[in-house]
Amino acid sequence: MFAFAGSVFLMALYNLGAGGVTVSNVLVGMLVFAGGITLILSRGNTMFRYRYSAVLIPSFGVMEAFASTPEQIPKALGLYLFVWWVTITCLIVHSSPFLLSTASIAILMLACGTYTSTKAVNITGNALLLVVTAIAYYIGVGALLASEPGSAFSLPLF
Repeated sequence: MFAFAGSVFLMALYNLGAGGVTVSNVLVGMLVFAGGITLILSRGNTMFRYRYSAVLIPSFGVMEAFASTPEQIPKALGLYLFVWWVTITCLIVHSSPFLLSTASIAILMLACGTYTSTKAVNITGNALLLVVTAIAYYIGVGALLASEPGSAFSLPLF
């Protein structure tokens, strides 16, 4: 859960322009290694992280393919996010409905904002990703405390 939270947190911060950072390739390390490999080891869902990482890795040539038609980038990324939204929405019935419902709404907002190039909708989606991050960290800390016999306190998990 911490790998998921860290990856989503960093992605939302970059997308919101925190610190004036405009090149998000540092995110690749979080998506592939912290998020992706950790989730493989725990049998989690990693496909989004690896696919999005491929977009950011220059040697994959994904962004380079749009060199002659850069106006298609927001539409292509928006469609990608719509597909990811469908996937997350389908997973809601499986586990952590509150976390995934919030993530689903955030990804839908990002998909709509990216596809239409509407900055306010993108900001809203990324702000919701910060809420998703807080929920994921809460669940991670709650699970960690629950796994430790004799913890000083516990957090209710939903």
